[in-house]
Amino acid sequence: MCLEENIAEILNIPASDFSIATGLIIEYKDNYLFSVQNEEKWRDDNGIYNIGIVGIGGGREGNESIETCLLRECMEEIDEPLTIINEQTTIRVEEDMSFSVINADLSFLGKAPFAISIAKNVTHNHYKKPFTVVFSYRTTIDHIPATCDVYGFVLCPKDKIDEINLKGMFYQDWINLGCQFIVKGELLENSKLIPFGTFKSFITLKAKQYNI
Repeated sequence: MCLEENIAEILNIPASDFSIATGLIIEYKDNYLFSVQNEEKWRDDNGIYNIGIVGIGGGREGNESIETCLLRECMEEIDEPLTIINEQTTIRVEEDMSFSVINADLSFLGKAPFAISIAKNVTHNHYKKPFTVVFSYRTTIDHIPATCDVYGFVLCPKDKIDEINLKGMFYQDWINLGCQFIVKGELLENSKLIPFGTFKSFITLKAKQYNI
């Protein structure tokens, strides 16, 4: 049975209906480290730049495994050969941000993620299938990585993570929360930075006090 068929059986979604992507939550000292999406993905909304804040990661290429995909993205985006954590519990995250524990054998993945998210693709999305299934993992790091193929990073204090607004916050609001930005250029004060993907799932799971 191929990877897509295994995933389809676990999630009860036709294998033809989803693409696969990965995301990574990085712990750095007393912070979580997330990436700021590159400028070509910024969206101008009446003079306010909507900018995504996400975990390191990206779409699966060819027949690579989930772990290989994530580690390749780590090398491409931050030039780091990271070791991901094999989780004891994996949470299924629906499009509406409802949750359930996955009680199934995930050994076909190699290492188990902390979350598997199902996101419905919008018409302008570059993915051609109706859904993207995102496999989200965690790791730790003892230094700030390189900004190779990301615009930069935001360091979010661990004790403030549940205060982040899922709908996004303006740049100064992130600063007021104690977050630090390390970016290649600049972020204007009227920039609205919005959690997406793995980051969005992680915030919600932490708010619901899941032990991740």
